[in-house]
Formats: sequence, C-alpha cells, structure tokens
Amino acid sequence: MTKAAVKFLQAYFKAMMDFGNQDTSKAISTDLGAKLGKMYQKMNIVNFEKGLKKMYKVLKGKPKILKIDDKNYDVTITYKKPFCPIGGSWNIKIAKQFQDSVCIPYTQSFLNSFEPNYKFKGEIKKCILFNGTSFCKYKLHIEEEEH
Repeated sequence: MTKAAVKFLQAYFKAMMDFGNQDTSKAISTDLGAKLGKMYQKMNIVNFEKGLKKMYKVLKGKPKILKIDDKNYDVTITYKKPFCPIGGSWNIKIAKQFQDSVCIPYTQSFLNSFEPNYKFKGEIKKCILFNGTSFCKYKLHIEEEEH
C-alpha cells in the first residue's frame, strides 16, 4: 500500500467518525469488511486465518495468529514503527471510538464473510492508537451461531 493510499484511508476514516455518528461509522466499516472478505474469497482465499494474514500484510504488518484452542486465537500485528496504517499515530483521544467504529466492526464482518455460521468477537489488548506501541494485539473468540 502506498503512502498516499494510507493517508487517504486515514483521512477517510477520521472524516467518517467526525461527520457521521457512531452507528453510521460502524455500518460503513461493517460493509467494507464484508466486501473485502468476499473479494478475498474470489481470489481463492477461503480460510479466515489466511484472509487475516493477507489483510494485515497488505497494510505492511507482520501478523502472528496463534490458535489457543478451537474457539480462541491470539492475534498480534507488528509494524516497523508505532504507526497504525488505518488510524495513524498514537492518539488516545480517538483510540476507543476508532476501535468501536472502525477496527472491530470491520474485522468482525471480514471474518464473518468467511464463516457465516460463526460469530467472531475480539477483545483488544494493545492498540497503537491507545498505547503508542508498534503492534496491535487482540484475542479472537469464535462461537457457533444459534439457529
């Protein structure tokens, strides 16, 4: 991803949060995540773990996905600098809103596009915007949808 594309993406997400309400931001993020998942499936990336790795590599991250058991994973994405390609540099003022409006709904819908019979929940442990680190870390929990 080029530097110009990263800056555009960051400006887009920040404007979305500034001008829309949280529900609007969540809806757009959810839609975009699902579309990316469907696009990956058309490229024969049909496993959510492979999809996650590809998504983070495109953003110049180094993903590590550790399967704890059938329902739990630890996900860590390391970057060369303490800079989030989506949210930018450390900014505790927007971190929580950004997580709730962009990161979580985007990632959940992306994952759900691979496994529609499951519900994905993420618990963010470390965030570049919140902690100023050069990595993001979250716990991913998977539950089968009740029908």
